[in-house]
Amino acid sequence: MPCALPRSSLSVAALPWIWIDIPGEGDRQFTLSTTLTLEQDTGPGVVYALTGIIYVGGAHFSARFKDNSERWWAYDGMVNTGRPSLDSVADVTQLTKLGDRVMHILIYSLYSTDSAIITGST
Repeated sequence: MPCALPRSSLSVAALPWIWIDIPGEGDRQFTLSTTLTLEQDTGPGVVYALTGIIYVGGAHFSARFKDNSERWWAYDGMVNTGRPSLDSVADVTQLTKLGDRVMHILIYSLYSTDSAIITGST
């Protein structure tokens, strides 16, 4: 489900990546989006694709990241001798947790500006 910010007098330089910090570890009202679209009056729209998630819980962190082939990988330094493992992700709701850890930082990479695609990930 894409997230779009309304058009306004916003002017945004297309950064190569952005992150969103989700404070706290409790029950949250947050809907995860695989894309962020920043529309602006003064230039082309900017689209970012979710490419990484940091999870926290139990005084430990783990992560997921997406490669250029659209595959999700899971990483936990205490599991699988510190090597990432291919992760089967059926839908976006599965991305909100990794084991008993909850998402804490969402990492989005620049995907396109207006109609020009920048990377191979979505």
